[in-house]
Amino acid sequence: MARDCYETTIAVADIGDYSSLKSLEGVKVSVVPRGATDIPNSLIDIYQDHTDIIQGPDPKTGATGTNPFTTGSSGAVRFWAEGPAKLDIVFEDTIIPARIDDRTSWDCMPVSTTFGPTAPPAQPQTAGSTHYRTDYQALYFSTGTSWLLVGSPTPVGQIASFGLASVVDIDGVTRWLHCNGAACTSAHPLLRSALQAAGNPYGVSGSDPKLPDIQGRVPMGSGFPTGAAGATSHPLGSANGGEEKSPLTWQNLPGQTAHIDPSPGNWIHVVAAGSSDYKVAYAPTAGGNLYGGGATGHNNLQPYTIVNWFIKARY
Repeated sequence: MARDCYETTIAVADIGDYSSLKSLEGVKVSVVPRGATDIPNSLIDIYQDHTDIIQGPDPKTGATGTNPFTTGSSGAVRFWAEGPAKLDIVFEDTIIPARIDDRTSWDCMPVSTTFGPTAPPAQPQTAGSTHYRTDYQALYFSTGTSWLLVGSPTPVGQIASFGLASVVDIDGVTRWLHCNGAACTSAHPLLRSALQAAGNPYGVSGSDPKLPDIQGRVPMGSGFPTGAAGATSHPLGSANGGEEKSPLTWQNLPGQTAHIDPSPGNWIHVVAAGSSDYKVAYAPTAGGNLYGGGATGHNNLQPYTIVNWFIKARY
């Protein structure tokens, strides 16, 4: 059977200073099944720790005896019992007049913690038991009939921005790779196989899939935006849109017609689609030219601050 731990400290208000507590030495503690009336003949086995065969309370508390036992100067009570079981803890003072006379219930409900690079053990398990899966660094909690995933790390393949040139965890292991389009080699098998399973969306280098390249680029969601007129679909890994500088050409401007009035008056008549005629003044000279634009691209970037993008490669 598995064991659960009971721990408390017996203390009362100090008569000389009611703001502080005074530990009680010399209190007899008995552990019996719930509701037992014949205390001396109902005592159960208790143990010093969760695996030891030596009976009695934890010796570090200073208590003496097995069951019952008597508290030491610290007033501490700590022992292990096998369960699941419903128990009572009976406190009786060995000093007259008695300073304490009490009985409290305790549900002894052992929980277990297992480790390993595999899925949790089969149910049913004691509610509260845990399993730590070492290969995924994932923690599971048992409800008694099913396992709940209560703690898991960032999954392999997640992309995140960082304010430093590299990411090294506190144990010295590099689990994140810079998104610079380099080959994902066999040194990172989890990410490598994930990229291959996704169809190598960022290209290949020989037999190795490439990492995404987000150097000087802004990440954008894949797929087709719902309700966006004139939008196009963007498959995962595609990188064929946008430019840092963009010259304006006549193809970028709204449709319009323009002519120079041959009669004196110095006007250009411009007619844009859906609008009425309006005039723009100019001052022609004999043999002169009319200029428009300089063919220099304008800055097409929003205000920005540079960071690095990394992808999770291993646990």
